[in-house]
Amino acid sequence: MPALTEWKVPPANQPRGADYAFDLDHALADFNQALAIDPNFADGYNNRGTVHLARREFDLAIADFNQAIALNGQKSTPYINLGLIYDAKGDYDGASAQFTKAIAADPHDELAYTRRGMIDAERNDYIAAIADFGEAIKLNPNDATPLIRRAEAKLKAGDSAGAAADIAAAKALQPTSKGPGGPSEVVR
Repeated sequence: MPALTEWKVPPANQPRGADYAFDLDHALADFNQALAIDPNFADGYNNRGTVHLARREFDLAIADFNQAIALNGQKSTPYINLGLIYDAKGDYDGASAQFTKAIAADPHDELAYTRRGMIDAERNDYIAAIADFGEAIKLNPNDATPLIRRAEAKLKAGDSAGAAADIAAAKALQPTSKGPGGPSEVVR
């Protein structure tokens, strides 16, 4: 019998739906049950919305994220999730607006800055992208993703020296990253 510390017991506040990372039908059923028990469970709406998002049921996901915001607008995650939907639909203004709301809800959410920076870069606003990636880097200097993204924006803005510095910093964090968008992929 394993020692008590070896048992993997999920925290009491973790919804069971999170256990079904690849079984979206069961996850959806669990979140539906949780919301039937407590219709004011903001995180339940957000989590169910992520299931709808994974199933590409955008209208249902949007409704759940909006309900999560209506119940608790102080969390950045539902805004980020809405931004992902608008981005997937090619609505960059809508996506940027949602990421900006996420930053207003939690100015320390590095993902919101990274995602907004990605939208800025998509719209060829490299100065804004560089600024947003810079904020994400300040918030988490150990994450290579905003460094890589900022390097791409700097290259497109004509700052090859700045891009090279960001790539070097990203390589120091992820020396073996060879996948798409990794440090070795950006500089060819």
